[in-house]
Amino acid sequence: MEKNLNIESKLSDVLFNYSIARKDIEELAASVAEDSSIGIDMYTYELQILKIISIGVCINYLLQDSEYKADISEKYWQSILEFSDSVTKATMDYSNTPVNYFDVLKKSLDFYVAKLNANQEASEPSSVIGPAFAEKCGNIDDTHAVLLGSKMFNSVASGLKKFLGEEDLI
Repeated sequence: MEKNLNIESKLSDVLFNYSIARKDIEELAASVAEDSSIGIDMYTYELQILKIISIGVCINYLLQDSEYKADISEKYWQSILEFSDSVTKATMDYSNTPVNYFDVLKKSLDFYVAKLNANQEASEPSSVIGPAFAEKCGNIDDTHAVLLGSKMFNSVASGLKKFLGEEDLI
């Protein structure tokens, strides 16, 4: 059991650190053409949320038959909760309006899950996630936002699949 605990802790730590890493988010947001109707700050903010959520969803999907799924998922979301608490506290220090970041993540997760459930006939989840991302950004018709959301989700899903495969978990 000691070995399992190490695998689960290692994987959840790696996935958490990947979820809050900003380089890929900044690169994606910076790749948007200047004629986009949505500002780079909105893209960056929503991409971070989508990345965190996508990792959590992909853990459950990719590890659906794994004995490690429940523990990895629980440890990942516990790390996200702790991170969210620090973000919430930081916003209270700099703003008169407190923002519960974990609540923001939960509402966004519920939003994306509802969109996926309403479009179960879609051939790929990214074909639903892209437009949903654009809607979250404020303009469902913005093709840049649709592409960014799709790219982020696909990047997370393929990266996670590769990583978990290298760890012999899928």
